[in-house]
Amino acid sequence: MRKATGLFLGLLICGISSAAFSNNTGEITIPDDVWAVGTARTPDGSEIQYYEFHFSNAERELTTRVEYRYPDGELFAEKQLSYQEPLASPELNQQDLANNARIQISRIASGDELTVELNYRGHDAEQAEQVRISSDDNLIIDAGFDVFIRQNWDALVQGDRVTADFLVPARLDKVRIGISRTDTEDCAQPEGEVHCFLIRPAGFLRVVSWFVDPIAIGYDPQSQRLRVFNGISNLRDEQGESRNALITFEYY
Repeated sequence: MRKATGLFLGLLICGISSAAFSNNTGEITIPDDVWAVGTARTPDGSEIQYYEFHFSNAERELTTRVEYRYPDGELFAEKQLSYQEPLASPELNQQDLANNARIQISRIASGDELTVELNYRGHDAEQAEQVRISSDDNLIIDAGFDVFIRQNWDALVQGDRVTADFLVPARLDKVRIGISRTDTEDCAQPEGEVHCFLIRPAGFLRVVSWFVDPIAIGYDPQSQRLRVFNGISNLRDEQGESRNALITFEYY
């Protein structure tokens, strides 16, 4: 077991009572097999919405499982990821325990193209919808964006714009996105230096139909690890509405 202060004092303040997360010394105890913890706040940073506990393949620093917990420690969603080349397109199984929403993504053998089978059940749906989606370019799936950023690190840091397809389960479709470097302020990083990048849909129609505001992601310049995510979350709130979050990450 490991102990952390600072960023994770919010866990203790918010009353997590599980022995895995807190003790009586004013410190937060992190299980040995947790690789990273994300603290998801409201966009203005004033309120903690939930925590992400990331478990990983230590050799490749890839998240293989995530537990999503409310500030009181209650588990409300979980996700499993499985990787094969290309690493930016992992298989995925995510379930929201609060409303039974579910996302399942499996790879399908299809020659030169990458094809995935997506099963998506929305928070208000009685059954899942299923589609197959193919891409002859980079297809980013969920946490695969982190791999994609590191694979294109030099170009992005130099200011180049990099494009790819991005799978959006709620749309049962992919969208074309562009990723480019921007000012550090867009990442709302409270401390420490980061390289900040913006993820934007590549076309006007996509902006109108998917999201208006870009997603900002901040990376540590030395370790190339994700430090901050500022934008729309992959989880809905208690009312079933889309949730925006400012998520900061710490690694162990």
